[in-house]
Amino acid sequence: MGRILSTFHLFPFSGLPESNRPAPDRRRSLTLSAQEGIPPFRPRNPAFFHNTSSGPFYRRLRHHWWKNWFRLKFPKGFYCPVSHPAEWAECLEKIRNRKPDALFVGGGDGTVHHLLQMDFPQDLPLVPIPLGSANVLSYHLQGKRIPSFLYRDEPFFPVSVRLGEWNDRLFLLMAGAGFDGRAVNKIRPSVKHLLGQAGYLIAALSAMRDWSGSPFRIVLNNEGLKAEEYRTAWCVVRRMPVYFPPFPPETSWEKGRDNLRVDIFTGTTRKDFLIYLLGVGSGVRGISWYRISRWATQVEISGEIPGQMDGEPVLYKDATLSVSSRRITLLFSSRGLKRFGRFYGVCSPSPVYN
Repeated sequence: MGRILSTFHLFPFSGLPESNRPAPDRRRSLTLSAQEGIPPFRPRNPAFFHNTSSGPFYRRLRHHWWKNWFRLKFPKGFYCPVSHPAEWAECLEKIRNRKPDALFVGGGDGTVHHLLQMDFPQDLPLVPIPLGSANVLSYHLQGKRIPSFLYRDEPFFPVSVRLGEWNDRLFLLMAGAGFDGRAVNKIRPSVKHLLGQAGYLIAALSAMRDWSGSPFRIVLNNEGLKAEEYRTAWCVVRRMPVYFPPFPPETSWEKGRDNLRVDIFTGTTRKDFLIYLLGVGSGVRGISWYRISRWATQVEISGEIPGQMDGEPVLYKDATLSVSSRRITLLFSSRGLKRFGRFYGVCSPSPVYN
């Protein structure tokens, strides 16, 4: 659903001639590093996990551009293309054997999500290359102009983030249940490859047309104690602080290191939901609905509910979501850290140096 409502920052990139590329602002980067207490980092021997089947067909030229960029930028780097899930484990094993100092992941949010479910080395810093349908994670890490820091030779800023977890399945951005889960489950791979992020909009309209907003039970626990119980037709559990417009960004994330942020919409009818979305979530209460945002250490979802994790479909069965002990180190650009760093009480500097 975030892919549907956050399209303003997801324009494709075709590359700029060297003469037109702006010079790196090293003073700004160093100032930001000192402010945030995060040491700058430049990879010397990275690997590139390239999911060549990711993203819509009309962006295939971007795959070739980024492959050539990596090979020119890092002559000693290791490039590993994959076109089928059966090849992923072998590619990861090759990457581990090469012992890179960073991992570029060519793909979208789903590519990163599926890598997290595998034997992914936690201490390997990761930066996504925006080759998927929506690339929400790239927007978080790299700022509004997604690829500019790569060709400007700016440093990265490594930040360690704890992942979310459900039944040994990990998520990095968010986990949704209810409406957006039904929408994501309706998306056919062929439509997504043909239309890109427009496929999510079509799926959302289909879910709205076939509305079945029967509320389900959700319980928010804090420190092992039952805190609050609600009935909802749609909820989103967030790990990354800024997700999408219907659930506005927070201004304070001191609790975010060990907690989940839960946004709950209590409306049950299609009319309630349309009124809410048309207001882009600006209001918190209507005649027959209201929006709740809470912190929780655990979130219990009762019943068999369609859902999504990082935009990938799941089916919850009496699920309990929590913050995992597992971490991942993400590489921010200076622009991304400046844009979103104020929200990152959920993160801590990662000990990656060079």
